[in-house]
Amino acid sequence: MVDKVLLWLEHYRLQAEQGKKFMVVNISPAGCSTLSLHLNDTVNTDSTFYYVSSEETGVYLTHNIMNYLHTKDEHYVRATKNAIDRQLSNSNVISLVNSKDRHKYFEEIKGQVLWTKAEIIKKMKMS
Repeated sequence: MVDKVLLWLEHYRLQAEQGKKFMVVNISPAGCSTLSLHLNDTVNTDSTFYYVSSEETGVYLTHNIMNYLHTKDEHYVRATKNAIDRQLSNSNVISLVNSKDRHKYFEEIKGQVLWTKAEIIKKMKMS
């Protein structure tokens, strides 16, 4: 399972490098959706989903781990959008550009995954 996480991480790194979303089997994407990956030192532990469609704008919030709350309240949605915009303006784009920070970011995550793998193997040997 940990090896699959490493494969996913490498795929995500490739998407960030090319600035495009694509399937794992597609090495050189054409006509794919744009991917914009931002690096920010702020730890954000919630899962707020802000969305805009041709019909409406709204926010989904996690609630009780497994449930979501949804609102289209204009004031709340606008405040959420402003908070997200502030966070984005304080972050560094690491997709397509800023290869040094992108490399550092993905290597740190890879190191954490490899450490976890080593811990799992160590505990399995102790059992």
